Amino acid sequence: MNAKVSVSETHSHLSQWLKRGKTTSATITNRGKPVGVVISPKKYEPMRRAEAYLRLLQLAKTFREEEDVQRGHGTSGLGDMDRRLL
Repeated sequence: MNAKVSVSETHSHLSQWLKRGKTTSATITNRGKPVGVVISPKKYEPMRRAEAYLRLLQLAKTFREEEDVQRGHGTSGLGDMDRRLL
């Protein structure tokens, strides 16, 4: 279940929402728009690792493309590398 809670409610009862975060997630809203989430560290850690893995895959792809350019295949994208990784 994903609860929706306002920033002011979260601020007033943060300890309660952190306790609830162990079993349920909550979307924190400001004027009805999502601005954050509360989830358990157990759920967060695999997402963090997956994101890091995807960034490594993108970096490896960029390096392979640059090797192709150095061998005379394809076009250089090194100038765009920083933007693609962010």
